[in-house]
Amino acid sequence: MGASTSNCPFECSNGLDPVVVNPFCENAIELQVNRVGGVTSSLILFAIFFVLVNVIWIALIIHSNWILRADKSFRSTVYDGVLFNSEAERDNSEGLTGPRNLKMHDSDIWSHAHRMYLIGDNSISFPWYIPKDFPARALSPENKDKFIRFVKTGQDSLCWTGLQKDFYLLSRVLCPPLANLIHRCCRRKHFNVLQDKLYQTFDAEFWDAKSKGRTLRVSSSTTDHQLAYVDFMDYEKRKKDYIGPQLPLTLMLAGSGTFNSPYYVNFEDDALAKSIVYFNKATLKDSLPLWFENLNTLLSKTSFFKLSGQIAKDLAEVVDWVEMGNKTLFNPLDTKATIYLFENSYEGVEGGSFR
Repeated sequence: MGASTSNCPFECSNGLDPVVVNPFCENAIELQVNRVGGVTSSLILFAIFFVLVNVIWIALIIHSNWILRADKSFRSTVYDGVLFNSEAERDNSEGLTGPRNLKMHDSDIWSHAHRMYLIGDNSISFPWYIPKDFPARALSPENKDKFIRFVKTGQDSLCWTGLQKDFYLLSRVLCPPLANLIHRCCRRKHFNVLQDKLYQTFDAEFWDAKSKGRTLRVSSSTTDHQLAYVDFMDYEKRKKDYIGPQLPLTLMLAGSGTFNSPYYVNFEDDALAKSIVYFNKATLKDSLPLWFENLNTLLSKTSFFKLSGQIAKDLAEVVDWVEMGNKTLFNPLDTKATIYLFENSYEGVEGGSFR
């Protein structure tokens, strides 16, 4: 049909793009092929896309297999080394004890006598407080007096300074993603101060692992420095006399139950947690790491900042998994795992007690 003007009133059929962008009234596939330069260009573009998808898919498969191999290797080696070496008393790969390395090593397990946890989570509201809850004979009388003096005089160094508090609170307002990093740096600094002052309290012989006396070690949860503890050692005890950890054995959860710092059991680096395997090495060496991993997975989503119904559901899953461990791992060995929940609201008063 002709037109009386130069503007053609012709329109494409329903379902097609307007004639302004589709002058030949092509369907959607033909139009897209022409837009990318024709059939040849379209095939090249499709081939590139197909190759990229396959590369990503293969990379994911390789990464998944690597994780599985690493996980299997980790579960089979987490208790290797001096723990199951029937001859060596010490592991030469462990670092030397020094001002910034006062942790209890795997080869100290058979010398362990008592663990004392610091109260608080190294935060602004609940800074660390060093209690005096340790056996009277854990140290010699002279070293016991030194440690008690350290507790009385070194407490203030673990508290947050006004500048640290203001800087952290300001970062939460101006740059919330940076606040967590600042909080971690401050907690790590407090732990380093604790190690330095404690190391300076005693002479070099006190820290020598080759000595035959009673000493102590201090460690923290390795990633967030919210949990700290003091282990009292007696190096007169030897590996040949070790039959297993003393019961009851208490392991406090690290973390604060938040997304950035979830609850977890530090079973990979804590020598005392590793000592559980000595209840029965043949049974627990392979299965215990897997049980701890699954427990940490359930703990990671447990938070008391959720609604009460969701909190109860998360806690029920944790309790069910602990009971599963009791039925399959611990009860056959005449032992039992129990999880305790308590509120740690405290106020330090003079004399090392709390109210």
